[in-house]
Amino acid sequence: MASERISLVDKKLSQGYVAPVLTEDSVILSDKHGALYSFDIDNSKAMNWKLHLSHRKKISNMSLLRHRGNVFFIVDNVLHTIDAKTGEIQWEKELRAPVRGKAAVINNKLVVLTIDNYLYVFDIKDGSFVWTYQNGINEVRGLYSISPAISNDKIIAPFSNGELIAFNEDGKKLWSQKLATNLLDTQLTDVTTTPRVLGDTLIATNNSYIYSIDVKSGNILWSKSLQVKSVSDIESYYSPLIPPKEQKEGGRIFIVTKDDKIIGLDIKNGEIVWASDLIENTQLFAPIVHAHTLWVTSNKGSMLAFPGSESAGKVVKVPGGGPGGYKCAIAAAKLGLKVACIDKNSIFGGTCLRVGCIPSKALLHSSYQYAHTKNNLSKLGIKIKDASFDLKEMLGYKDARVQELGKGIEYLFNLYKITKINGLASFDQGNLEVSVEGKVLKTKNIVIATGSDVISLPGINIDEKSIISSTGALSLTEVPKKLVVIGAGAIGLEMSSVWRRLGSEVTVVEFFDRIAAAMDGELSKSLLSSLQKQGIKFLLSTKVEGIKQSSNSLSVKVCSVKDNQTNTIEADKVLVAAGRKPYTEGLEKIKKDNRGFVQVNNRYETNVKGIFAIGDVIGGAMLAHKAEEEGVAVAEIIAGQSPHVDYEIIPSVIYTHPAVSSIGKAEEELKNAGYKYKIGKCQFAANGRAKITDDAEGFVKVLTCSRADTILGVHIIGAYADTLINEAAVAMAYGAAAEDIYRICHSHPDINEAFRDACIDAFFKK
Repeated sequence: MASERISLVDKKLSQGYVAPVLTEDSVILSDKHGALYSFDIDNSKAMNWKLHLSHRKKISNMSLLRHRGNVFFIVDNVLHTIDAKTGEIQWEKELRAPVRGKAAVINNKLVVLTIDNYLYVFDIKDGSFVWTYQNGINEVRGLYSISPAISNDKIIAPFSNGELIAFNEDGKKLWSQKLATNLLDTQLTDVTTTPRVLGDTLIATNNSYIYSIDVKSGNILWSKSLQVKSVSDIESYYSPLIPPKEQKEGGRIFIVTKDDKIIGLDIKNGEIVWASDLIENTQLFAPIVHAHTLWVTSNKGSMLAFPGSESAGKVVKVPGGGPGGYKCAIAAAKLGLKVACIDKNSIFGGTCLRVGCIPSKALLHSSYQYAHTKNNLSKLGIKIKDASFDLKEMLGYKDARVQELGKGIEYLFNLYKITKINGLASFDQGNLEVSVEGKVLKTKNIVIATGSDVISLPGINIDEKSIISSTGALSLTEVPKKLVVIGAGAIGLEMSSVWRRLGSEVTVVEFFDRIAAAMDGELSKSLLSSLQKQGIKFLLSTKVEGIKQSSNSLSVKVCSVKDNQTNTIEADKVLVAAGRKPYTEGLEKIKKDNRGFVQVNNRYETNVKGIFAIGDVIGGAMLAHKAEEEGVAVAEIIAGQSPHVDYEIIPSVIYTHPAVSSIGKAEEELKNAGYKYKIGKCQFAANGRAKITDDAEGFVKVLTCSRADTILGVHIIGAYADTLINEAAVAMAYGAAAEDIYRICHSHPDINEAFRDACIDAFFKK
């Protein structure tokens, strides 16, 4: 898990600029502006220290190297040596010219090569010069990334006149080899020509040739005329992944040519073993080898699998057409896989589209507009007498939105040539065969995206007439006079809001001592106060012991968890919103945990090879957008990529009015963990846009690390909480500090200024 977090942090801050380094308990990396960060290796959100070393707008070269307890960080022509544990600078050296590429270490000496062809060797302890060498070429020729190579006791330095020189660690020249053409050609760009060592063989490239050189003598073993862009051997320090056994035995090297083809060569003689096809409008960069597959990064921000990969021609079957399922199907189709998506309903979109997120938000919108028109428009100078609503038309509006979005999914399926199958799926795990209505479909991969179902309470029968689930609550043809809602989570609170606005007397019964129990405590308290002012009654720390039905009404028996006092509440309808459970019908042979959730590994694969699972059925936050992220991730995994879902920055929203939203750590979590943090706040009453729109209730609360200023959590209550939380998500995804948001200009007057002002408040707190 730690390695996944590390790659994620590197992606966020470095943007591919500088690869991170590891210590025993931390990951250290840089952003593109010359700042250095140290994160806890087990928790990428816990920053150990942060160090600003450059404020230049444009930096031509940066590199990062760790050796024992120190980190060597190069920014242009300045070499910084930093204690990896504390972030304290040990020593610095300013060189006459920017450094080319990365530093290298041989015993206790640090080796760097500058763009004006000076080779410097320093004592690691104090930064004193041990020796230096200049090959007589003072001309600065480009800013390409070339680094010295280390082979046992030798330093091998590539100079811009095409000369390779080997030294021992004391500076004695052992051999030199002038290659046929220059290692650097200023007419060409984006050339990486760092020599790579494979045992006793050195692989060197320039823009026209690839060379195999004997490390001991410097003799050229073979050369190959190729328009080379970059080189990556399969066993060197620079290749971060371990190649498969047969690749080691075969001794292959892999290069990207100038025309963006991948070529594999035999290390013994330079013969081309295979070559890839040209990919139109795609630039490729240095390849690496892992798990029988050659991976290459592209200018489109993706990893591509080339010959040796098993991803080509893969077939994926996705039982479940909800957000996770259909997003997985579309992503897989975009990646070139043949996909079929199976769902028992004619409208794909799952619970979310048919009886969840979409219809509930449609009713929330309609009911809010009615309540707003009736209660608030007059203060804006808009006079509407006797505002009323038509429930049948409200439900029709809701259903129309569902139909429209369902057609949108169908359009995308047709666009990406995804086979849409209606019916219940079952499968033969041994043969990876899916059966739908008696028809057998063979496949190579199955993605279970069956979602979840309503939890019913013991002794309470949900008949969708008097005792209803969220599905029934979205289709009531009459407004109940008295509605009891069991559960004060997102579903319970949202449905309570809908029917209270339309005239119901609503009582919410909650087992816990607060509503929205998963949210930050201060948020929960504020929301409770707001909903009570709207007329919703709450019985907290209370459980439902039973429901008695008569011909005209329901009697709900409740009991206080604290003192066992019982009471009876009369109701026309009872909504059971006590949570959801995984839907696993037909998945008997798939391994599950003690709560019934399908168990998966870190690749979302079940105990059966080739069968994956995502979304509500595997547990975690039961959110549509979380399932979507997992669906895309699984599609990429099947296609041979290595994606990662960061579960620490998935936003959670309750769409009441005011809405509440949350991301990252709650204050209670930080307090219980003994974490030192600061709180920044901005009341919407101080925000110009909120005052203008008459939505000034609520606040933004930002939690930051006291030491590093990193944003740890954001919690919002207010009319715009559902959209504003996404700026916080972006900020946290990129490892932003409160100061970073403070320094970003926001438009005025705008609601997002509240987030910035909360960050400013946190930044200046002591």
